[in-house]
Parts: sequence; structure tokens; C-alpha cells
Amino acid sequence: MRKWMIFLCFCFLLSGCANKGTRKEASAEIIDERGENAEEMKEGGSEETVEEVPGEAKENFPDNPDNSDNLEKIILSLEKFESGLEFSYMDGGLAESYGEPLKDSYDFVGRMTADGIGYVIGLKKGESSLLDGLSIYGKDDYIEAAVWSEQEEEYKPVYTFKTINSLLQGGSKSQILYLQPINMAAPEEIEDAFFYQYCDGLQGVEYAEDVFDRGVRFTPPDTGAYLFVNRYENGIQRVEYVALTKEEETEILESDEMILPELYGENGLEFFVSQETYEKMEVEEGAITMPALKIAEERCRFQVIDISEIHDIVKAEMRFYGKREGDEKGITLLFAMDLMDETQLSELSALLSDAEPVQEGKCPYGGVITLRRGDETEITVSLAADGCSGFIVGSHGTYSLTKEAMEQVWEMFMEPRFERYMPWNGSDKKTGKSYGPGEG
Repeated sequence: MRKWMIFLCFCFLLSGCANKGTRKEASAEIIDERGENAEEMKEGGSEETVEEVPGEAKENFPDNPDNSDNLEKIILSLEKFESGLEFSYMDGGLAESYGEPLKDSYDFVGRMTADGIGYVIGLKKGESSLLDGLSIYGKDDYIEAAVWSEQEEEYKPVYTFKTINSLLQGGSKSQILYLQPINMAAPEEIEDAFFYQYCDGLQGVEYAEDVFDRGVRFTPPDTGAYLFVNRYENGIQRVEYVALTKEEETEILESDEMILPELYGENGLEFFVSQETYEKMEVEEGAITMPALKIAEERCRFQVIDISEIHDIVKAEMRFYGKREGDEKGITLLFAMDLMDETQLSELSALLSDAEPVQEGKCPYGGVITLRRGDETEITVSLAADGCSGFIVGSHGTYSLTKEAMEQVWEMFMEPRFERYMPWNGSDKKTGKSYGPGEG
């Protein structure tokens, strides 16, 4: 029987693509070429139905009919993630002005709302681009494209974009660009949708569609209460937001079935109330109660598992996920092994059950073990793949063993151990910071 460790309480608990600053370089193709296996996706029934973008006629589109059609598809693929915003086309000259230095290489189309939210998409005209061979980075509040000078051992600016503060490149050869005008508010949900659909390979395309199908968000909603959901799945950390109805917010607030924080991790789940509730109750965050947990389970596949549930294990499946240096496919399965030896399974259960709750580290949790109990219950345990002794139980319950105990766990599955699959070479989507073995 599942153990929730619930207690009663009547009080409430009081946070590629290049370059959004430093986002990593892109690795996906546009529309029907977004991943190496795009044709397989079509065969599987995921091909998009293209409708016309509402608004003005295509007077602000480029003369090239192929680019015009592709730009329209791109816009549709992005704006479905923010259906509450009403966009119209920018004047063609205004859109082009944001990518002015690149107008010989790209066609530009811009979209904006009456409230001053806007973005620009650029699509390459030919095989080559003026960005080829250049590094793009943020400088102060604008963007530079520069070439490395071996003689002077520094980057020398080639193009300066004073009117944008974000430039994301999609496609293996900078086929598609996302520009964020500095004088417009950023549609962050659309910008994140661009990253996953066009900068994160096939896995990004699949994840973006999964987010859309589940009705969750990459970014917090502008109004109303919401859940912040921070979870690990197949070696990848996913941060999602669930917009809540007024009825759902009330149910969460009024429930007295609180979930112990160690079960969902230090920041695995957070509940932010609406502005109306904040003004009435003078509280910004509410407790994670059973109704909140159920929503996270249903909408985000969030799993809460108590450490005491690790017992009577009859099989353990290790799936090791990582990213090899230079591989554009992103985080993929690198190693797989099943453990069925009764003595080792008993030892594994004893080791993991002896763990203590800890604060989360900055580790890549790529060693994913699926434990199968005799009653068919499955428990996911994600080990830190950089040598740290921490691990995740369920989606975000964070625990730690002694260094010696963690080494015993790894040695049951790998010999030689994980060093053979390093460097991990992970990279954070928002900051661009990369990490390797021993960091975190």
C-alpha cells in the first residue's frame, strides 16, 4: 500500500541555441526537417495540419514563396503555445531592421501584440549565411557576432545587433533565427517553444508536443494561481508550470492533507496563489497538499515515493543517459543493464533504504534505475552520474548515501564504472553553463 506520510495541518506554508545571453547552439532543422528522424515522426502520425495565420494578408512576408510558406508554418507552430495573446504582423521594414546586418542572408517576419509584446523570425535564403563561422554572445544589453582572432587571442566583432537582446539559431546551419527586439516585451513561452522545437533536436520536438498535449507551460502564467513542477525524467530535468483554475486553487488551500517536503524535494513542487488570494490572505505561496500533488501527477507525471517503499525488489533496470562531446542529438541512452541476482538486489535495497534526505545538488542525474517489486510496483531512482553520492527517488525526492555505499551501487551495474562514458558534458538551457565530472 502506498505510503503518503500525510499529516493534518490548518495553517499555510509561507522560486544551443545562441544567444539568449548564452544559450547553447542549435541542432534542429525547420518544420519538416526539425530532426534527423523527421520522416519517422510523420509515419507515426505526428505531421502537423497547417492552417493560415489569422490577421493581415501576406504583404509583410518575403517574395520568396517557399520561405513565405515556411515562415507561416513556423509562426503557427510557436503561437499555439500562447493562444491567449493576439498577434498581428509587424511592418516588413520594421521586422527587417532588427536583423539589419543579415538581410542579405535571411528573410524576416515579425509579430507583435497591441500591448507591445513581440518577436521576429528569420529564415535563411540560401545555403550560406553571414553568421557562418561566427560566435554569437550577449554583450551588455545587446548581441554581437564575432570571429576568433588567433593572432590577438580574442574575439573580434563582425556584426553588432543594438536593437535585440536575444538571438537564437535553429537548424544545423543556422537555418532559422529567433530575434527578441530590445524595445518589446518578450513572449517567453513562445521563445521557449522555439528553443525546444528548433534548437534541441528530435527530443526537443517531442517534448514540446508533449507539453502542448498535456496543457502545461514552459513559463509561469501571467495571471492566476499555478503549480511550479520540477522533475527528473530519463536523465533530463524538466521544469513546468500548471495554470490552476480558481476552484483548483481553493481546493488546494482548503485541504488539510499536507505532503511532507522530503517526498517531493526541496523545490520539486511549489504552489503560488493568485493575486486576489495574495491580497486577501497576504500569502504568496501555499502548502503542497494532496489536491496539488494529484494535479502534478496527472498533468506532469510527477511521482512521489517514500524511501521506505524500496523493498522486495525482484529486478533492477539501469538506463544510463548522457551526452557525448560533439554529439548533436542531446541527452541519449548510452548504457543499459538489468540486475536480477537475488543477493545483489537485496543488497541494493538495503543500501538505498538507508539513505538520508538532503538538499539537491547541481548533479546530472543520468543513472536511471527502475526497481520492480514483487507486487509489480515500479520505483524510479536516478543516480548522480558525476561521482556525487546524491540520488533522486521518484521525480524529485532528494537523498544521499555515503561515498562508499554509492560506489557499491554503481559497481553492481558497471565495470569499469561510469568514467568510461564521460565526459557528461551537460548544459543548462537557460544559463548555457556546462558541467562535467565532479561538478555539482
